[in-house]
Amino acid sequence: MKHRIPLAALGLILSARLHGQTFSNEADFQAAISSDPGQFNNPFNFYGASFSGGSPTTSYNLSSPVLLGYHGDNYMMGLERLDITFTSGNVRAFGGHFFATLSQFGIFGPRVMRLEYSDSTVDIFQSSSQGQFRGYVAASPLAWVKITVPNSPDVTPSLDNLITAALNPSSVNVTGSLSLNDTVFGAAFGRTISFTVKQGATMISTGSTNQSLPTADYLIAVPASATGPATIEWNGSSFLRRVTPITLTGSAVSVAPVALLNGDVDESGEVDAADIDQVITDFGVTSDDNSDVDVSGEVDAADIDIVIANFGSVDE
Repeated sequence: MKHRIPLAALGLILSARLHGQTFSNEADFQAAISSDPGQFNNPFNFYGASFSGGSPTTSYNLSSPVLLGYHGDNYMMGLERLDITFTSGNVRAFGGHFFATLSQFGIFGPRVMRLEYSDSTVDIFQSSSQGQFRGYVAASPLAWVKITVPNSPDVTPSLDNLITAALNPSSVNVTGSLSLNDTVFGAAFGRTISFTVKQGATMISTGSTNQSLPTADYLIAVPASATGPATIEWNGSSFLRRVTPITLTGSAVSVAPVALLNGDVDESGEVDAADIDQVITDFGVTSDDNSDVDVSGEVDAADIDIVIANFGSVDE
């Protein structure tokens, strides 16, 4: 016996796949994007393979695998599917009126529609009229959205009153590469390095990165509201503290490569005789230990050589 799942229940199932917030009420959507009211693009009045539009701050390209066209009531139709690619790279909010039409005859009917977004969100809903609104605000910029009418080869997905908006994110990313000097990582061990981002004495971000290569990329999220000079303090394992100056701009920041000096086995802030003594004490150990300063998988003569080479070095 087959069981039908009510559309309302279907919506609850799909909510677990959302990465932002969906809206069925246009007023609520407009309130959510009030800081950047977006751009209406209406009327649509052409046939062709694609269409580009947007505003001074957002842009997109609208296309269809088969044919993109318009109806006399000035709405867009795409045979099989409507594809929208956000070319400005900053669109986080997208909305409009979505409905199904019988090819080029302008006949509307209740149909289930599907919006698939580049962040893996899938929004399925029933559209019953040309004024059916749907909106979505994502957690990060969207690359594209695909609009279809599943299991309905006799109709085309249609769109009217498209809205796009670029909302200011609450955080931005600081990225770069971090090198752990004098390491080979010959075993299945990693090294955890803590970081703290500060502006003066105020901490604005903290966390850690677990590294299993001599050099690896990192990503740190900081508040978008934080601008101006700042520092990143790095510290952990047998590596001396390093302070990296950066300038925050309210948008993504790329930082010059950072390298940490090795040999502070006891994490005292200085590579000294105590570190040499500790490596000698742990000589031959094959477990995960700070004395294995090169992370080869064994405390050996190479570790003693590294500590001696960096003898006298201190935290920044």
